[in-house]
Amino acid sequence: MLYNKNIKLYEYIKTFLHYRRPILTGFLKYVKPDSLILDFGCGPGNWSQYLEKDLGFKVVGIDFSKESVYSADNNRHRSGLDASFIIGDVRTSPFKNDSFYGIFSSDVLGHIVEVDRAIKEISRVLKSGGTAVIFAETNGYIGKSTYQDYVIKRVKEDPWVWIDGHVGLRSYKELKEIIEKQDMEIKEVRFLPYNHLIFSLLLPLEYDYGILVDKYPVLRNSIYLKIVHMSALMRKRIFIYNALCHIILKIMGTMFIYLNHNIDYGGVFFKLTKK
Repeated sequence: MLYNKNIKLYEYIKTFLHYRRPILTGFLKYVKPDSLILDFGCGPGNWSQYLEKDLGFKVVGIDFSKESVYSADNNRHRSGLDASFIIGDVRTSPFKNDSFYGIFSSDVLGHIVEVDRAIKEISRVLKSGGTAVIFAETNGYIGKSTYQDYVIKRVKEDPWVWIDGHVGLRSYKELKEIIEKQDMEIKEVRFLPYNHLIFSLLLPLEYDYGILVDKYPVLRNSIYLKIVHMSALMRKRIFIYNALCHIILKIMGTMFIYLNHNIDYGGVFFKLTKK
């Protein structure tokens, strides 16, 4: 009995510190377990596993990348999932109208030029009364205290277009306007400020410092970027430092999300329902 209580406590703490998970859980809590959910841009299927194993949904995943879908299939076999994954374009998916009780999408819209087509497709395949949960990275950081804004002002362009394929970033206002043109209603919005300057020290962006300074020599003498780079190296080499940054970041991220300030520094969660 004590063992089971400890397992539940561990899972609760893990979910709390993974600040996207409580948002996802809260946004989908009115969708009945065992309902069919679409993982829209599933990648290697990490979220599909959470949707099935932790939340009890039947999951179908779709992604344009063959490598990602193959990886999702391999992970499915290892994890014993029942989820199915297909290769396909989320802008023109093969699913019939009103196919899913719920749709989940994370870090997808920023990698699509035609964001309006993707959101229109979400509306098309979602059942009437169904729930869509979308986490989208935004470009609302321009002119604010963010890592991206700091770099963009100095290099006079957005390096993240070629670094990680962010070709479709929109601001919260633009995303809201696109959604409102569809047959969906925005029920709830929460903001994630992970591009803030402070957050960049706790969670240095995954690409190498060398990638930026090699392409943009103007950044080579930046004290701030050198500090971020040193933080990244320490996270890789010193476990205690990595663990401490991870815990502080998760707690801060959760606090920012539930304070729910419209800061639009890096990402936004939408809870949508089909009319």
